[in-house]
Amino acid sequence: MLYAGLKARLEGHGDVRRFELGTYLADAQTFRVWIDPEHGDLAAAGLRRVRSFAFANRAMEREVAKMLPPVPEVVSSETHKLIVFAKRRDLVLLRDLCEHLQTKGERLDPRHVAWILSGLYALACWLAWAQLSHQAINLDTVFVSPEHHGVFLLGGWWYATPIAKSVAALPESTVADGPPGLERRRRALRQTDLELIRALGRRLLGDPSGARLTSSSRVPKPMGLYLMLPAGHDAVSEYAAWMNILESSFGARRFTELAIQPSDIYPEEI
Repeated sequence: MLYAGLKARLEGHGDVRRFELGTYLADAQTFRVWIDPEHGDLAAAGLRRVRSFAFANRAMEREVAKMLPPVPEVVSSETHKLIVFAKRRDLVLLRDLCEHLQTKGERLDPRHVAWILSGLYALACWLAWAQLSHQAINLDTVFVSPEHHGVFLLGGWWYATPIAKSVAALPESTVADGPPGLERRRRALRQTDLELIRALGRRLLGDPSGARLTSSSRVPKPMGLYLMLPAGHDAVSEYAAWMNILESSFGARRFTELAIQPSDIYPEEI
């Protein structure tokens, strides 16, 4: 009854979105995912992954665990599975953030794209240590804190696969933005997440193909060129290269306020 009641309340809500495995909704306090019955095996795999995150030591855990999803509440019915991730009130889904800016005729400043990608590269280093390919780093799985410049990978763990193992499923965006031949090979690759980070950077800058990045007056040329090039295979090297790109693009690090309140995007409790 809990599943049916929640679903009935939300069916007409405009922010409920479809994705390959079902539907999802982000609001002020939660990230809720309904998995269609035919994808129950992927839901189970994702839940096992979230419940088994590991870290090399306490220092790594303190740094990385806060960027990962908490163990969710799971409500099962005869047909569907509702998975509810609690989230901090200061977090907003990247897709919601971008759409909010679009309604104002704006897009993310490259300086904000810079810290978002920096956070994702830090996560990519942990994924490499954990021998995992997340395979779904995109607008629908990444949350950010505009106030604190924090980055959180709460969604998409249904697709996460140990490196070199056979892939059960891939999002359409990963097939489009991942390494060439990924769908044909059906193997989890180290390069996949690194390609997805660059692709997300291009999208956040408003140029998914990257064709105009180096000629854009608003995007620093080193940053634009970097996001057009193919990714490498080593997350630590990519992170180091990205830090150099940021220095070439923006100089010394400075905190740039992103003047958006989560309540601007999630004004009502559901």
